[in-house]
Amino acid sequence: MNYIGIDNGLEGGVVRVDSVGRIVSKQLVPVEKRQSGKTTRWVYDLRAIRELVLNLGREHAAWNRGEPGKFQLLVALEKSQPMPPRMRGGQGDFSTGYGFGMWSAFLASFNVPHILVPAAMWQQRMLAGVAGSDSKERSIAKARQVHPSVDWRATEKSKKPHSGLTDAFWLAEFARRYGIGS
Repeated sequence: MNYIGIDNGLEGGVVRVDSVGRIVSKQLVPVEKRQSGKTTRWVYDLRAIRELVLNLGREHAAWNRGEPGKFQLLVALEKSQPMPPRMRGGQGDFSTGYGFGMWSAFLASFNVPHILVPAAMWQQRMLAGVAGSDSKERSIAKARQVHPSVDWRATEKSKKPHSGLTDAFWLAEFARRYGIGS
């Protein structure tokens, strides 16, 4: 069984773990630069995301040929919710909601088994006992503790660990540890 966690933000990540929690793969959410009027902004790379999810669907179908109905793959997608304006709101909510809807649609379209996990739920269970109030910092700290040899940076040039990758890891671990889909 493989579990895949998706932090669906523009700065999110996709992490796969196996049945014992070893990290099989990790990558950033595919994005690309687009010109919008006079400004350039980062947007989801829909073709790359579609291809990523299509391959997951093919993988699930291939596994399923031997034992129909038995999951060999489960995706845990962070369930987005609106934030109060003082916390972010506005354009940030639109972008987050767009990403959530896009990932949900691709997963459903390609018959990839998935669950929607509210951020508060996985954070409460997976980051329990980690001091601090910033969930991103807590996610990074605990991921480094559990997998000290893993390079959590977005690129080799990055100086800091990438919370999109660590959040995606904890989503995958949430599904694995709580036996969802097994």
